[in-house]
Amino acid sequence: AQAVLFVPSYFDFVRVRQLLRDEDVPFVGLSEYSEPPDVARARAALQRGELEGLLVYTERAHFFRRHLLKGDAQLAFYGLPSYAHFYPELAQMLCAAPSDQPRGGGAAAGGTCVALFS
Repeated sequence: AQAVLFVPSYFDFVRVRQLLRDEDVPFVGLSEYSEPPDVARARAALQRGELEGLLVYTERAHFFRRHLLKGDAQLAFYGLPSYAHFYPELAQMLCAAPSDQPRGGGAAAGGTCVALFS
């Protein structure tokens, strides 16, 4: 299953990125400093269901770029977002039914969401 880890601060992003590298965990990091081709590859892999490992996404990247992340993925928050409206926004993007299936009453298509720290 695909997983997205939302990290509220860049310092936490650097810490998580280093831990994942040290433990040889496959991941893709999307921050405000990510190059557009890298972002496009990660978003396409997530949408097609081909994402290898974990997608680590920063709050600043979402704040400044508002990347549209589509795909059925498990969403984890490393810390709660500074802006409360980011929480349902990200959950709805990642857990929404695919476009070929009808959406029923706002129900998720099987994605899960959890906050690790608050």
